[in-house]
Amino acid sequence: LLLDEPENHLDKVSAERTEEIFLQMNRNEGKTVIVTTHNLLKGQSLAHRVFNLFRGKVVPAHPDNLFRGELTEDGAAFRTDSISVKLPIAESEGSYLTIDPTGIILSHHLPDPSIPNTFEGRVVAMSEENGRIRVEVEAGERLHLLMSNEAPNLRRTELGQRVWLVVKESAITVLA
Repeated sequence: LLLDEPENHLDKVSAERTEEIFLQMNRNEGKTVIVTTHNLLKGQSLAHRVFNLFRGKVVPAHPDNLFRGELTEDGAAFRTDSISVKLPIAESEGSYLTIDPTGIILSHHLPDPSIPNTFEGRVVAMSEENGRIRVEVEAGERLHLLMSNEAPNLRRTELGQRVWLVVKESAITVLA
């Protein structure tokens, strides 16, 4: 079953009923249900797998942390107007960078200076999302990270607080 924006122009009750119907078809009848949506939170809450499209192609992108910029001359880093991200391997082309929000570590202490892709910033927003906590940090660019409710650093994190973020190499993807 392919549904294109099935909840567009529906009231809340009708949208919830529509979700129930296609979730029942999937669970009880074993039907594959493909839903297109611009509501990423809704898509992630309903789906077993989520695919993102970028310029008409399926990509492992995370639109929360999608940045436009350019590669350095040697391809070893990607620069936006405000930050520079060291790449795990040199790239030959790419004008967009995406960072998986689950691949960012939040610290209340300055990490070892030899660790690449460490950014100092300030917590500007926190919200609950599908059983996890979304933290937004202004660190030159606004970076979004997703943390478990059980993450030890979460208990000490407050709005306005100065923090450091470490971006794991595996969280970085360059898009052409």
